[in-house]
Amino acid sequence: MIAESLFNQIAGYIEEAVRSQNSSSLVDQVKMLGLDTEDEVNYMSLKCSYMADDGSSIKFSFRSYDPSGPFQNLPDVNKIHLQLLKNDDVVSQIGERFDDKSI
Repeated sequence: MIAESLFNQIAGYIEEAVRSQNSSSLVDQVKMLGLDTEDEVNYMSLKCSYMADDGSSIKFSFRSYDPSGPFQNLPDVNKIHLQLLKNDDVVSQIGERFDDKSI
């Protein structure tokens, strides 16, 4: 599958983001891959996909949000989802959730 190497590359970026509790480099690295993006691209939200000629594809989504309420200062919550598909059937997927590292 052509898309599998791209899936593995992004999986490595996700692993690093989770380990460091920092999503900024993940967003930058995925944006540099030149995937087809949906909606606005920023450090709070990124949705993109890739379709290869052999029917394999990937779907990536990232969302970061501030769960703080009044008089609170909580770290941002990051949610990441990556799928590898073959003819629209999910072959492999990664789902991660982590809070940004506290300063």
